Amino acid sequence: MYYVAIFFGGGIGSILRYLLSSQITYAMNTLYPVGTLTVNFIGSFLIGLSYEIFEQTIISPEIRVFFATGFLGGFTTFSNFALENANLLRGTEYQNLALNLVVQNGGGLILALTGIFCARFILKFI
Repeated sequence: MYYVAIFFGGGIGSILRYLLSSQITYAMNTLYPVGTLTVNFIGSFLIGLSYEIFEQTIISPEIRVFFATGFLGGFTTFSNFALENANLLRGTEYQNLALNLVVQNGGGLILALTGIFCARFILKFI
């Protein structure tokens, strides 16, 4: 049952990632991969939020793997992030490369922690 949950969650997350990332990148019209940044920031926040909620409440294991492993695994874009960094490096876009590495990693960590703290706050009222 876990594999089915991961399969469907991953499919939904992947489609949503593609739609959101491509629309943001198109709208911003920049060499900087802002669509990937946005998706990774949302995913970082949601993984922190869901992790803490899952730890503090009774959520079925199937729902946990559907969302965290499936949906967020398909939604976030580490492999795409790596390829975009390689392309920035190959294109001698060193400033955008450095910016991307610092902002995505630092921002992802901050948002994962923010998600955890938000979940703790929310759970006080449940």
